[in-house]
Amino acid sequence: MARWRTRVDDLLYDGEDVDTEVEVGEGAVVVTSHRVLAFTPESDGANYDYVDRPNVAGVERTARGTVAYLFHAVRALLVGGVLLAAGQLVSLDDMVGGVDLGTTGGAGMGLGGFLSMMQTLLDVLAMLDEIMTLAGAGALLLGAVLLGAYALSRETLLVVEVAGDDDLELPAGEDGEDDSVADQLDRLVRPDDGSEDGDEARDSNRDPDPLA
Repeated sequence: MARWRTRVDDLLYDGEDVDTEVEVGEGAVVVTSHRVLAFTPESDGANYDYVDRPNVAGVERTARGTVAYLFHAVRALLVGGVLLAAGQLVSLDDMVGGVDLGTTGGAGMGLGGFLSMMQTLLDVLAMLDEIMTLAGAGALLLGAVLLGAYALSRETLLVVEVAGDDDLELPAGEDGEDDSVADQLDRLVRPDDGSEDGDEARDSNRDPDPLA
């Protein structure tokens, strides 16, 4: 791949000239008179791609991560917060913890089995606040782990925005130098509208002030 980056001239069309070439992480962007060429050896897709300059909508530097991690992290944190708050605020042990449905000697076998089942249910309810507290703490821990996974999945990208097609994305450095690179490329890919020359031409063609 590096060999092709040093032989850009072999990729040019007839009459196409190189305007500038900039390094972006392990890749490079070459702006020609006709196109924007992107060398992306570290990406998951093609090692090389290009777009005609009229289709370039802009160039920007952005950061992106796996959104699924963030979505599940937020949900786990919300559920964990609700369960933890409920476990701390609601004390079912005070309500049902002292209830004893122990069977008497004269109770029938059917009634004794039913009372035993109900006693087990009351014992579980008495511990429900503790269960919610533990479940909430576990959900909060899971949310924190997912947030960490999202942070690790984030990468800085230099994005060449393409009108009507997929954008060209290059893994960029983390030191902030690519901010100026993005601005430089954004200015280079836009055509020179000659506004200053046009303003000067309009001023020179203006009729003289009749009152002068």
